[in-house]
Amino acid sequence: MIKYEKVDLSEQNILALEKLRFEVYDYKNLNPDKTYFYREMTKGNILPFAAYENGLLIGGCYVSKTFETLFIDQLFIAKDYQNTIEHIGTNLLKYVLANKELCEDFFNTKFNFSYLDSSCSKSFYENLGYKENNNEMMSKRI
Repeated sequence: MIKYEKVDLSEQNILALEKLRFEVYDYKNLNPDKTYFYREMTKGNILPFAAYENGLLIGGCYVSKTFETLFIDQLFIAKDYQNTIEHIGTNLLKYVLANKELCEDFFNTKFNFSYLDSSCSKSFYENLGYKENNNEMMSKRI
């Protein structure tokens, strides 16, 4: 059974998420504790969510506050769990958006829109209701 949840910002959790992100994107010769996302999570500027199967971390979603919007910084799923019938990436993002109050409490901001970079997989996000804007971003009212 897949479980989705907000992740506590402990160093152990942040490192586990970054190591998984490195595996997903095939990053080599980088230190997970030296990344932009690691630094921003330790500063409390990025809130991570995760997907777990029987306690095993299998996906992550990083969100931040950008111009009073909920910005989807990263969404990544372990390779063995991508494109499966469970739709883990889709369900993880749906979980984040359905629980936007967790983000609002964390960032002390009311969010009406979610944005992400349109260089991502457009069809994936369009299926979730995001629309492309003129400024190379995709947005969705939440």
